[in-house]
Amino acid sequence: MNLRLISSAALLSLTMATNSHVAQAIPIQLTETQFSAGIDGLITVVDDFQSYSPGIKSNPFTFANGTFTTNALHPVVLGSGFCGASSILDQCLLVNDEVTDVRTFDALPARTVYWGVDMHYINPADTINVTVTGRSGVLNVQTVGSYFYGFFDSSGLTSIVINNLGVVFTNGHGWSNYSFDNITTASSVPEPGILLLICTGLFGLLVVRIKAFS
Repeated sequence: MNLRLISSAALLSLTMATNSHVAQAIPIQLTETQFSAGIDGLITVVDDFQSYSPGIKSNPFTFANGTFTTNALHPVVLGSGFCGASSILDQCLLVNDEVTDVRTFDALPARTVYWGVDMHYINPADTINVTVTGRSGVLNVQTVGSYFYGFFDSSGLTSIVINNLGVVFTNGHGWSNYSFDNITTASSVPEPGILLLICTGLFGLLVVRIKAFS
């Protein structure tokens, strides 16, 4: 086979492998059904906090799916308090006008492309801001009283910041509570077809090099 042809084929294989998935412009928000369907077949970790002892935790708090950080006005609490549940994270958080109630999830597992969480004890009238940062961009969403949040970025997710503004009245924000449970991450794995293309490209380049020195 012509050396130039082999070289071109090798480079084409590597290019196809690199560009086989074109990332969307920014992370996207998913419904619970879409999230469940999307993570099927991926490497998935679900942290329900059943294995942790109740009480005050360090800030930031490291768990199976990453790191959880609160602002300075609230401790990290797990499995204790007046909400009655024994396996939820940062339960019964109080928010009002004077509190910037920010919760950050980061240090996610390698190649995390899906992230989801169940919300408990949340007022259905609460206004919640979420900032999702991925390698393809940043998504800002505002919802009212959501019980599930799920996000996807084919290029990888790096952090999720949640800010509960509470109930918005004409004269400001009211008090509210909320907690996190069943934090789920799903990591991408190289597809067999992609690995084959990469191997083909590398083999082609090796043949070119051998021919050049023969």
